[in-house]
Amino acid sequence: MILLPNPRELLNGNEMVTGGFRELISLKETLEIIKHNTKIMPKEEIPLENAIGRVVAEDVISPIDVPHFRKSAMDGFAVRAEDTFRVESFRGEKLKIVEKEEITQGECVKITTGEPIPRGGDAVMMVEYTETIGEEIVIYKRVAPGENVIEVGTDVKKGEKLITEGELLTPFLTGIAAGVGLKKIKVRKKPTVGIISTGNEIIDQNQKLEIGKVYNINSRVLCDLFKKYETIPKEMGIVGDEWEELKRKIKTCIEGVDLLVLSGGSSVGEDDILFKVVKELGEVLVHGIRIKPGKPTLIGKIGEKLLIGLPGYPASAVANFYLIIIPLLSYLLGVEFSFPIIPAKLKKKITSTVGRYEFLTVKLTKTSTSYYAEPMWKGSSAITNFKESDGFIEIKEEIELINKEETVEVKLFV
Repeated sequence: MILLPNPRELLNGNEMVTGGFRELISLKETLEIIKHNTKIMPKEEIPLENAIGRVVAEDVISPIDVPHFRKSAMDGFAVRAEDTFRVESFRGEKLKIVEKEEITQGECVKITTGEPIPRGGDAVMMVEYTETIGEEIVIYKRVAPGENVIEVGTDVKKGEKLITEGELLTPFLTGIAAGVGLKKIKVRKKPTVGIISTGNEIIDQNQKLEIGKVYNINSRVLCDLFKKYETIPKEMGIVGDEWEELKRKIKTCIEGVDLLVLSGGSSVGEDDILFKVVKELGEVLVHGIRIKPGKPTLIGKIGEKLLIGLPGYPASAVANFYLIIIPLLSYLLGVEFSFPIIPAKLKKKITSTVGRYEFLTVKLTKTSTSYYAEPMWKGSSAITNFKESDGFIEIKEEIELINKEETVEVKLFV
């Protein structure tokens, strides 16, 4: 892997203003701007049975000990440990079987796994080491105090932090919450995300396909991606490349959502008017990022709400979902979304433009010794870029070359 000096120094300003964009900024700077302009979603309390997958909004503290009583870990007999100390290898010791809540010297109580230990008892003799004779047992083993006994608070102590704010609730965590008697839990509200596709060429699937027209891919794929990340996506239709139409659509749609995402119209062509509309309605925070694909991405703010303008090409829009939207959702929800990572060797050499952060889909194959990653990128307009890919690698701005057989980190699609 070849590293070069600071990309800003190498660019010497030559690519900082290009094609009508304002100054292109780095992905890192973009995410810092997004974070600075994002407010975490408010809390809401919901029934525990509806909480799976939600983001915990505050630490969960146990109101009780678990278990809250001393109980048996085995089937057998609750005994006083000292009554077993007289057992010899050649001779058993007799104890009287009683049915009461407290035992004294020479007594025992038949007990099953999970039952409370009677007062006076401090150990459980496993049934395997006993012989029942009428109302007595003969024990053939010594036990120590506390043996086969689950003490109060062994699993959870009262006041212990069980779940940390920002965790995603798994079945194991909801089980823990149920185990301490919780019926409700405070979580972050799911952000509502409006999704608009722009462009005179975009049509719905129920319309007739003609030359120059394309079906609306982006709304479908973005909506389904958002569903995986604790949001409520709303498809808000298609709008053409017409100033007043786009302006009305944005003003109407942004009122009912926490985040508005548009695809298309963020570049600088004659029909790409999103920049001007957002500037009129609010503020353009970012227009042009040093990433591939997705350079023409726009980030704006209208009132207190963010608007993200993604490129119109489907593969670019999806790539930017992983690079930009997922971090944005993590800020909104107060959670760190992460991807499983597999180290893999590159199947062929990759060159990259210094000063530009690159997203590259790859397919994994496995040999007896390691994984191999094969680049699968077909171009920003290809809708099948992700079909045969297992994940992606990120090529940082300062990297110009990654050689064949070098190890890279593959982030798996989940």
